[in-house]
Amino acid sequence: FFDYHPDIWDVDSGVKQTTVPGRFLIFSPDADKYVQRSENEEVVISSLSNHDTAVKISNVYSPVWSDGGTMIAEGSRGVIVLYDAKSGHKVSSFDLVNQSSQIKYVTVNESAKLVVYVADDGVHLGSFDQFGVFDIESGVSVLETTAGIHGRIEQLRVNGEGSRLLIQYANGVLAVNDTSTGVELMQLKSRRQDYRKSKIGFNRGGTEIFAASYHGSEGNETLLEVLHWDFKTGN
Repeated sequence: FFDYHPDIWDVDSGVKQTTVPGRFLIFSPDADKYVQRSENEEVVISSLSNHDTAVKISNVYSPVWSDGGTMIAEGSRGVIVLYDAKSGHKVSSFDLVNQSSQIKYVTVNESAKLVVYVADDGVHLGSFDQFGVFDIESGVSVLETTAGIHGRIEQLRVNGEGSRLLIQYANGVLAVNDTSTGVELMQLKSRRQDYRKSKIGFNRGGTEIFAASYHGSEGNETLLEVLHWDFKTGN
């Protein structure tokens, strides 16, 4: 029997703030709430300050927060569903063309009103991942394409205005793609090996991208490499 009660600490002061009961916690962007998967096939949204349960949503297995924290997204086989984080009610759903596709990753950009996903076709062994974009308001598929020669996708991020995708592939390649066309605009090369197991993202303005990863060195220490790329200067 394991008693899971993660401690929450303040980064600046190093002071312990609270203890959260349970496991599988996913915090909202403002760190005010957390979503937790229970054993009876539902997720619970609770307040971090007092752990009061605000919302319960049934039949959700892999919840993710939207970037603004107002919605919860769930991706299953061939379908993506958005729920209101305050009420738990379904906001909208999006059907993939290939209903056998297994959703691997979902991110929701509230300001650009886009849902971006990565999916496995669920049929062909060794096939390439596909990724796509839905418009939240209209429900229309803006983009659906394959990952091409790079194969499997490990991570995907979208900038604030929804115009660029930052994709990290299993083969170590880090690339920037156009959201509307899916066309690859650039590839970025690491100074040490590749970008597998990196943490990636855009800055708030979407004008810069970052990738941080740890690499083994000849000694006992591990080296941290941080990539910074400015779209305006090209450096």
